[in-house]
Amino acid sequence: MKDIVLHSGQRQALEELVQVVEQPVEGRLCVIALTGISGVGKDSLWDSIKDNFGEKRFVPHYSLEFSPEEYRHRKGHIFTTTTPIELARLNWRGEVVPIIVKGMNADEMSTYVTQFSERFGKLSQEQVVEYSLGIPLLAQRFFQNDGMTEKELALIAGSHLRYCVGGHVAKRIRENPDALDRYLSLPLNDDVRDVFETTEPNPYTYSFEEVYARVLERQAEIRQRYENNLTSPFFVSQESADLYADMITNGGDNPCFDLFAPHVSREQFQRIERELFSRQRHTLNGTRSDMFGAQFRKVGLWLEYDSHVKMAFTEAHPEDIQKYQHALREGELPLESSSENPGAFYLHSHDHRGFTINQLLIGMATETLLQHMAVEYIVDYGMAQKACLYDPKTNTLTEIPRFSDDILFNKKYRT
Repeated sequence: MKDIVLHSGQRQALEELVQVVEQPVEGRLCVIALTGISGVGKDSLWDSIKDNFGEKRFVPHYSLEFSPEEYRHRKGHIFTTTTPIELARLNWRGEVVPIIVKGMNADEMSTYVTQFSERFGKLSQEQVVEYSLGIPLLAQRFFQNDGMTEKELALIAGSHLRYCVGGHVAKRIRENPDALDRYLSLPLNDDVRDVFETTEPNPYTYSFEEVYARVLERQAEIRQRYENNLTSPFFVSQESADLYADMITNGGDNPCFDLFAPHVSREQFQRIERELFSRQRHTLNGTRSDMFGAQFRKVGLWLEYDSHVKMAFTEAHPEDIQKYQHALREGELPLESSSENPGAFYLHSHDHRGFTINQLLIGMATETLLQHMAVEYIVDYGMAQKACLYDPKTNTLTEIPRFSDDILFNKKYRT
């Protein structure tokens, strides 16, 4: 084996693997799947032992799912690594032997998280270890963003578990709560379990929790690939988080989204440009839209400061921002005109062939950024049939009369 130090969960899995391999094969072709929650160290375990068990015997799980017939005539064991949901998707008619790889024990995890100690903030080391569930990758996810709270740790951990086990497996686990413990080296606390168990299937095949599991994964990829450190994807306002969770779960009949921020400073202009607008027109790689997994269909972005204007439109009208600015000057919006920050930002998005989740992902990418920058804005949520004002001074979301249709389609505001 390679000179790699294995943690306790990996060592236990290796012992089970050796026992399976030492059993007589007798002509049967068996898939041995190192199975566990993403980030426990399945691939690093295989990397440390592949020279002993045969590197060419490894087949990626997606090959066994989509083209298993290519491997029917092999002799001996086939090795792969899977999460629980990937294990359930294996399209293999023969025997599949899952060997569960758990994470670190409490002492190992306590040592591991010390590398993040300067970023603990108000969290204790014991809390970080508890919510990490022994999974090194979860600890990394916790500290991709500054100022994490205990509630956000629970959201990250519960979302990660749900993402790894999938809907059908999660449903079985809800019926048998102890079933999840077999994948974990540390006990699951009530906060994490609540996040995991409240994620019911919905018509959009998404949930608020599942969105964040992928968001954090993409955030790490963007940081590594594009060297772009994007602002935290979490809401500052809990009211906003609750509203989006409801919209993602329940949907709506009018998936239009309009957001207007009339007072943007030069620094905020530059930050919005860097995080929401791509280096190349209509390419979202490395932006917040990329981080949230949103498409740029039926979306319009408009940003200005002094004579500097940045636009990115696929299907919207640049003059719409002028209608909002006119309405602001006429006192028709619950915002005050100001010359202190002369910039402005406008976002419009609407349905694309029933793809309603995209409007919510674009909205989340935008509102989280504006809230972290303390930018005042109004937003009209078609899916929720309501409009709100975000006040950064009080971090509150106040419901206001809906406004987008009046401004966009009323002759009073035509330019």
